Amino acid sequence: MRSNMAVIIITIFAFEAFLIIFVNSFYINNIKDILLKQAISAGNFYHDYISTQSTDINYQELAISLAQSSNAEVQITDKTGKLLADSLWNYESTKIDTPDIKVALTGQTEVWQGYTGMPPEAVFSLSYPLKTRAGITGAVRYITSLTDVKRVIGNITKILLAAGIAILFVIALIGLFLSRTIVNPVKKLIEQTEEIAAGDYTIRLTKKYDDEIGALSDTMNHMLEEINKNDRLKNEFISSISHELRTPLTAINGWSITLRRPEMEDKESIDHGLDIIEKESSRLSSLLEELLDFSKLSSGKITLHLEPLNINDTVTSIKDQMIPRAQRQNIEILMDLEQGIKNIKADPDRLKQVLINILDNSLKFTEKGGRIYIRTETTDRGIIVQIRDTGIGIDSSVLPVAKKKFCKGNQKGAGSGIGLAICEEIVLLHGGKLNIESELQKGTEVSVFLPFNDAVTNC
Repeated sequence: MRSNMAVIIITIFAFEAFLIIFVNSFYINNIKDILLKQAISAGNFYHDYISTQSTDINYQELAISLAQSSNAEVQITDKTGKLLADSLWNYESTKIDTPDIKVALTGQTEVWQGYTGMPPEAVFSLSYPLKTRAGITGAVRYITSLTDVKRVIGNITKILLAAGIAILFVIALIGLFLSRTIVNPVKKLIEQTEEIAAGDYTIRLTKKYDDEIGALSDTMNHMLEEINKNDRLKNEFISSISHELRTPLTAINGWSITLRRPEMEDKESIDHGLDIIEKESSRLSSLLEELLDFSKLSSGKITLHLEPLNINDTVTSIKDQMIPRAQRQNIEILMDLEQGIKNIKADPDRLKQVLINILDNSLKFTEKGGRIYIRTETTDRGIIVQIRDTGIGIDSSVLPVAKKKFCKGNQKGAGSGIGLAICEEIVLLHGGKLNIESELQKGTEVSVFLPFNDAVTNC
């Protein structure tokens, strides 16, 4: 603020100095123009009429005559600078040696500013050569006092200085106002952001005005809401994953204790217990694998192993894998695969992971008697795999964030809430796109686009 004020003060006074110089130059040039016209007229008169006179010239009368048409004092000198006449009868010096006379006697017009008399008085003089057919015979000099001009310029200078001080006073008031409307809110903003940096995400920035600071406050508040939302999702994820991990561990631990009892001799019960341990171990392994994938994706360490792949073969294999579960749930899986579909370059395992996850969600949220449709088709740029179900659908408020990390469309359902986030990342690494459309109680359609080209990212 102080540096800005210094710049403003320098600028104002520099501008005023320029104006003062301009005004002074304007007055001096105006005087010069007037005297030059009078001097040229006198020189022409002398050349055309006076120099042709056969009788001696009365220079004193000539000087007085020229002064009658001017407000200036008129002096006439010979070609050596000796004073021949003065309209004011001022003969303090018999010879004039000021620079303007010396230059005029060489045939050029010249001006001079200086001080004469006692007490010294500021004057402006213009000297012009007097010529005859024989050449330069002397010079005519017009002298005017600058006392009035100096007084006018002094008054203008005082006015400009007063205006400059008034402007500075107004600027100071404006600066004080701005310091309250800008600097103080910025200081408050800094204090609040320091509290945020310390970990207090519940704070909300105060917005006083609809300006840039207010817009910044709105942005920061929106960011805090997003942080809190993600924090809630993270906490829900931790709670959910803890539950998902605890359930199979509890089953494994419970049956392990049960199977070690001496009275456990029934082979059927033992096989049943071992079957549960095996299934829960597999479920636990899948969950840990999903968490490991999530960690790799978050750190950008997933690597794709690309090879030519026929998407119809992959979809058929996944259907065969999921059919037993679908039959147990009384859900029908129907396929409509485009014949002769072109191969794409993809990672078979990662692509299976994506399609199994999508199909698993369809089975999870489709009621008995429902249907799941799988379709493949070719476009100009790649292939599309569509998986559509007749399940419970996703609420419109959840749909925009369904692919975000930690999001679970159904909080009561099993799962970590990171499956779709992983699927989208894998599809993006292939240069593709994952899209979800859904309507409550009508079902969900997930489309996976995979390009023909080599727009594939290896991390």
